[in-house]
Amino acid sequence: MVGAEDAPTATPISVITVSIAGQRCLGKMLKNYWIVMKKLPKIRDFTVPELNQFRELCNFTDSELEYFNLRSRDKTNVEISLAMNVSESQVSKLAKKVKHKIIRVIPYLK
Repeated sequence: MVGAEDAPTATPISVITVSIAGQRCLGKMLKNYWIVMKKLPKIRDFTVPELNQFRELCNFTDSELEYFNLRSRDKTNVEISLAMNVSESQVSKLAKKVKHKIIRVIPYLK
């Protein structure tokens, strides 16, 4: 005989609904995020005041800031890897980190 402690617990319908709705909402957010990533202007296309605001608000690490400054001068990733003495894959990782920070800061630009 099955005791009360062995009986399966039922998940309320509202929890399932919220979970499914949350996944849909998360999916839309991720889709919008990737749309923003593809439409983000290149760093060299920002104006000097915008670049200064990014430097101030993004809290870049030293290597991210160096990447950001070189990229704002229209350097390629290969040139940046040579200037920073790191691999191209490391430069690609820095590029992703910098883009993520810029995207998070854009709503706070003046």
